[in-house]
Amino acid sequence: MNLQLTKRAEKNFASLSREEQGRIVAALDKFQTDQRNCDLKKLKEQTDTWRLRVGDFRVFLKPDKPTQTVYVTGIKPRKDAY
Repeated sequence: MNLQLTKRAEKNFASLSREEQGRIVAALDKFQTDQRNCDLKKLKEQTDTWRLRVGDFRVFLKPDKPTQTVYVTGIKPRKDAY
């Protein structure tokens, strides 16, 4: 499985502190190796969009099954995410 960040996600990631970036990178690495032990949940109101909880942040994921790529579409603080 490949992970790719969209331009919006790259912009969101760049605006975070180094500590927060490190936690998100670690969570995405863990997601790539073992998806069952992540705090991953499918969003009800958006089709085929998932959220990964990383502390006070939410990482939004959209899988593309034919190419086996997961796109990171956004990274936001919980208070702004929903």
